[in-house]
Amino acid sequence: MRSMSRRAGLAGCLALFAVAGVGDLEAAAQSAAPGDGTAPLLTITGQVPGELGEGFLVERSAEAFCGGRPVEPLRREILAPRIFSEAPRPPGAPPAAAPAALAPDVLTFAIDGEGRPLSISRSVRSDGLVVISGGPDMDVQAAFASWRFPRRALSDCEFIVHSRRVRLGDAAPAQVAHALVSGDNRRLAPAIRRALSRPGDACETPPRLESAAAPNRRRGRTAPGGRDWAAVRFDIDETGTTRAIEPLASSGDDEWDAEVARAVAETTFGAGPRRGCIVGFSRAGDDLPAPFPPPEVGELNRCSAEQRARLKLDRLTYPEAFSKRAIEGWAIVRFSLASWGAVGGVEVLEAQPASAFGEAAARLIRSGSVEPGPDHAAGCVDRVIFRMPDEGERPNVD
Repeated sequence: MRSMSRRAGLAGCLALFAVAGVGDLEAAAQSAAPGDGTAPLLTITGQVPGELGEGFLVERSAEAFCGGRPVEPLRREILAPRIFSEAPRPPGAPPAAAPAALAPDVLTFAIDGEGRPLSISRSVRSDGLVVISGGPDMDVQAAFASWRFPRRALSDCEFIVHSRRVRLGDAAPAQVAHALVSGDNRRLAPAIRRALSRPGDACETPPRLESAAAPNRRRGRTAPGGRDWAAVRFDIDETGTTRAIEPLASSGDDEWDAEVARAVAETTFGAGPRRGCIVGFSRAGDDLPAPFPPPEVGELNRCSAEQRARLKLDRLTYPEAFSKRAIEGWAIVRFSLASWGAVGGVEVLEAQPASAFGEAAARLIRSGSVEPGPDHAAGCVDRVIFRMPDEGERPNVD
């Protein structure tokens, strides 16, 4: 068995995104950690030189079916939109057309007796801008893993994600803000600024940060494995004090929204003024354990301890979309070891709660180094467990 844990503090971490580049905000806000001792993880989306075109926003909605019938969740999370750069074009050429409808993504899954989705796996991948290195698919799997349905075991289920593409300048401000807080959009910061700016707004020049406050992530009701976010707009007066703080968009947790507004109100800058600055915070809930423990491999494993010891594994990579949400999982993988020192026949037998854990475990096995041996070892089976760390625990514990 191999166990994977991530650096302490990922669970419930905070992320900060600013449309106006606030150069020192990251380090200063880290020093203003909440009282529970968890330092926020802050990432700045700031001004970058150059223009990359207007860009597109892909809105996403989803519905679930089991046995061909709709299934309504008790708890759901709105899927974050995605922002993509417009393809490069010659100077003076008109913008490319933006087809409204994209082919749907389909995930297959089941529901256990507690109402948790499990066995989440891709079925049909969408086309166009939605697929970028598999990233959006992983984000959707991770978000869906936090949903809850009525406590009734169901099978033969599909989670259908519908996508609609619009020009960034035509998208609703709430959708743009949600995409901004949920992803790394540094390359499109100028286009995002234009999409969110009102006439008279001026917050492109990075102001000097004097002191930063961070919201307390414990305020509110984030579900395990879930994410809350909020974006606000504000001005900075001549003295560097934040003024006219107003909500732009959020996931809907009133206490978290108030905490974000408080943090912005207590943050001070150098001499202003600025108008129409936008900042957003997001947080993850507590750890979400795997739906049930992995079974013992027992007679499935046909390798001796001596044969298995020939395989040396590198560091296991936790699926990023799941680690951001502190969602745990596991996989059972079968493989063979050639006598000349190679891994082959890698097969994922089971992965929970999503196939992303099986894919990561298979990559771990394939990347391992094998010592040559006197015989060929077929039917080796390993359990790979992904879990968030306890306080002070070292990562990658065998």
